[in-house]
Amino acid sequence: METSQIRQNYDRDCEALINKMINLELYAGYTYTSMVSVSYCSWSSRT
Repeated sequence: METSQIRQNYDRDCEALINKMINLELYAGYTYTSMVSVSYCSWSSRT
């Protein structure tokens, strides 16, 4: 996979906070997907 060479002149602290926010959003999405998957499996086994 090719890495992007496009860079903005953000302050390092700002870039770190943006990356942290993106990682938290991804983590929340993965967690939600996992919870829905487990919930779906437990509901489908009751029928």
